[in-house]
Amino acid sequence: MNKVTVPIAAVNELKDLSREELQQRFEALFKSNIDIPGNDELQSLLHDLQVHQIELEMQNRELSETQQQLEEARDRYADLYDFAPVCYVSFDAKGCIQEINLTGTAMLGQERTRLIGKPFSLWLTKESTRLFFKHLHQTQQGGRVEKQELQLKLENGLLLDVRL
Repeated sequence: MNKVTVPIAAVNELKDLSREELQQRFEALFKSNIDIPGNDELQSLLHDLQVHQIELEMQNRELSETQQQLEEARDRYADLYDFAPVCYVSFDAKGCIQEINLTGTAMLGQERTRLIGKPFSLWLTKESTRLFFKHLHQTQQGGRVEKQELQLKLENGLLLDVRL
């Protein structure tokens, strides 16, 4: 096998290389033996370290790119959720509001921060409260969930018919 002299790469040097350059360096190192005078065991160890250093840098870049893609997807989803023309509300097991979109905040006439953690039943009529908790229970049990018609009591005293 041909011996190739390959200098030990500094971490900062690897960060400046393109993906293709990293891949080329990795392949060259993986296929080569490093010509370092002295102990063969030390030579082998240094070679392995260089290979692993480049592997880690390549994995780090891939993870960073994936993280960026996930953040972009999350931001798109958040925009779709927040600016949807219908009210979206997420509840905890006790029927308290965990999340609510902007349409929902406008419907209930309050800021999102004031709604989070509040029982949704505060905005329901007595009959609707019963139907809401029945629906919530069915959802938690994984059973068949049917649509429910509810009445919201708004701040101005008006009742608003909604579908859950």
